[in-house]
Amino acid sequence: MKPARALVTLTVMCASATASAENVGGPAEWLATVAITAGEDQMLSVESSGTLYLTDVRSGEWLVIGKDVKHPGVRLMTSDPSFVYTVEGDGSLFQIYGFDGSTKRVGVAKAWTHARAIARRPDVMKPAEGDAEVVRPADIWTLEGAELIRADGDFKRKAVGKPAHADATHLVLADAPVTLVDSDKLAPESIYTVSRDFSVHAIDMATGARKELAKPGTLVGAVHVTGANGKIYGVNAKGDVTAVATKTGKATPLEAGFGKPMRFVVAVGDFLVGVDASGNFNRIKH
Repeated sequence: MKPARALVTLTVMCASATASAENVGGPAEWLATVAITAGEDQMLSVESSGTLYLTDVRSGEWLVIGKDVKHPGVRLMTSDPSFVYTVEGDGSLFQIYGFDGSTKRVGVAKAWTHARAIARRPDVMKPAEGDAEVVRPADIWTLEGAELIRADGDFKRKAVGKPAHADATHLVLADAPVTLVDSDKLAPESIYTVSRDFSVHAIDMATGARKELAKPGTLVGAVHVTGANGKIYGVNAKGDVTAVATKTGKATPLEAGFGKPMRFVVAVGDFLVGVDASGNFNRIKH
């Protein structure tokens, strides 16, 4: 990467939607990107060199996390407010401290070899005098074969529900941040899959119960899927975006799309951000 440059706003007309994609930062600065995930108002990315970067989605400014630390062969990537998690070439899971880049392998070596999608659910804290109390620890979810796998706070793995996910291609957390209903009781939580027929399913994270949220074809052509604040976003090969509400399953095409093919897309705060085929960093308001 080179030093970030001034914000450039690019408005593109396409047949299906009016795209208002902002190119942030310098041209082709993200060309070597191999994986991205969402931070708090930031995009985290790994390049083919194994270097981990943090990019401010508003300014396009970036910095390296861990100058002398490399992450070779990253296949999957997710994060929470403190850590980045990667599944690397041999199928092992690594935990990266987001402030200095210090890294360690967690869980059993090579245990995530068959993972094809990953999501990190942050913990839920209860305010208390002194240190806050953890009501529900963070965990990691993956799609592996037909199974949905949960790794707990100690990275011990267990299948959740029936092995009914062989056709699922994407896994996403999309609901608004969890809040306590009363005392230490939590409302039910869901994780979502998109299948080869472009249907959307909601899976109860406690029981594994699976139900159809949106019928086949709803996210037709989606090559990227991400989610935030009660919406699941599918982005097709042209850069058009469709949002599915997690409460109702209603699908709504966004008037503003990327208007071009995207290599990576993720929801960060109020934006959908990503890297296009030319290595430019793009964002749209969602």
